[in-house]
Amino acid sequence: MGAITGALERVLPLEGPYPLTAARLVEALAGRASATGRAVNADSALGIAAVYSSVRVITDAVSSLPLFVYRRLQPRGREHATGHPLYDLLHGAANPYMTTMQFRETLQGHMLLWGNAFANIERDGAGRIVALWPLRPQDVVRIERSQAGTLLYIYRVPSRAAVPLSTSIDMSGGEPGTTVAIPQRDMFHIRGFSPDGVRG
Repeated sequence: MGAITGALERVLPLEGPYPLTAARLVEALAGRASATGRAVNADSALGIAAVYSSVRVITDAVSSLPLFVYRRLQPRGREHATGHPLYDLLHGAANPYMTTMQFRETLQGHMLLWGNAFANIERDGAGRIVALWPLRPQDVVRIERSQAGTLLYIYRVPSRAAVPLSTSIDMSGGEPGTTVAIPQRDMFHIRGFSPDGVRG
């Protein structure tokens, strides 16, 4: 971190009542206390009217866009694939508690504030997708590569979950604060800009 701080100090303006130093920038990006002494993170940023309004306008607009599953017609054209197994999930309700509009609004908000949106994929006994459960981005503590080359999402069980997690997650011993590994197959992950292609 010393090398980063030194490099930033050479290019940042150091004047003003709250000079922007490399140390302050690193603290702000890490969610530590700002120059005012208050922590800045995605949750506290929503307390600022301009941030809340901006996020609200974008999430409302994106979630209200139509989302359909289409079938290609030959030789050209398309039609709504209302019989497709994912049609109702993407067009009607993502899970028993959320419409697809509420689900997409939640994930878009996560994208704007954290750069990542995560949802656990619930499957039935035949492996078909039956529900999508949004996960708080700050509870996905890290992403690892498995020996098979796929990703594992290390998820911290929150102290109080609003809705149950999918049965595809092995929650044995899933006490609040413990972590579980969610395989890539069971995670719907939308990334924002990503320097490594793994996490936004």
